[in-house]
Amino acid sequence: MTESKKTKKAKTRIGNHWHELVGNLHVWRRGSERAVHKPLLTLMLLSRAQRGEANEVRFEEIYEPLREALRNFGPPRKSYHPEFPFWHLQTDGFWEIEEVDKLERKKGGSSPSRTELLKKTATGRVPEPLWAELKSHRHTIRDLAQNILDEFWPATYHEDIAAALGLDLTLEQSIEKAKRDPRFRHLVLRAYERKCAICGYDARIGDTLAGVEAAHIKWKTVGGPDIVKNGIALCSIHHKMFDLGAVGLTPGLTIQVSQDLTGDKAVKELVHRYHGKPLAGPQSSGQEPKRDFIHWHEKNVFRAPARETG
Repeated sequence: MTESKKTKKAKTRIGNHWHELVGNLHVWRRGSERAVHKPLLTLMLLSRAQRGEANEVRFEEIYEPLREALRNFGPPRKSYHPEFPFWHLQTDGFWEIEEVDKLERKKGGSSPSRTELLKKTATGRVPEPLWAELKSHRHTIRDLAQNILDEFWPATYHEDIAAALGLDLTLEQSIEKAKRDPRFRHLVLRAYERKCAICGYDARIGDTLAGVEAAHIKWKTVGGPDIVKNGIALCSIHHKMFDLGAVGLTPGLTIQVSQDLTGDKAVKELVHRYHGKPLAGPQSSGQEPKRDFIHWHEKNVFRAPARETG
């Protein structure tokens, strides 16, 4: 066996090992809801490996960045808990906490409080052999990061998450679009007469649409189907706003805009002005968005509260 074949075989073995570990993350689930705490912490660790940093991470060091990532890229919640993934990632085979027995558990619970983790300067780490494998195979880091992004977030999130966490995803292409039913885009755009259902944008270059997209209401990553009743035709700006939760819908198909969306004249003109306005529905009433999907988006994506009307 030549040296190049040996190297290739070693890379495959290491890649498969890590893909198995990361592919089997134990995440909290309830119906179509999935927590993104562990995926975000894992992406942070991959970013550290990519930059050649140490395998040890103090909780106090990662607390604020992880809380901010949960706030920006997780479902809207009243509070965010970076201590959960920091502690519970221990069950996934590539994370351990130093001197774990010295950490006092919460009364009646199995994990320490955030205060305890900060007070005792809790430190987690990826075991050195695993970390060395990861750092020496940058293609594996990119593959793992892209797979996590594809599994837990729509493509509109990927660039923002990578930038926030310092991940380099170059040379990697998202596979989310390849998983879609190719008819989904055609059917949704036809139903909405190939124009944005919020602003009416319908630009074409010749016969080619420019910047009008078929958006899922309930994300593909949580089982949202490729059917017209789970789709809306949106321009690229309103698609991004919808996926980020800056824009949502009421069950009566009224557009609502989050109070968290701020900006100057352009934001007011492009987004705020549509708050309280009716969504331009599809050609057929039988193709209108299904309430179950709207409810999912309102609960898991939209950044409540909505702006006041009037």
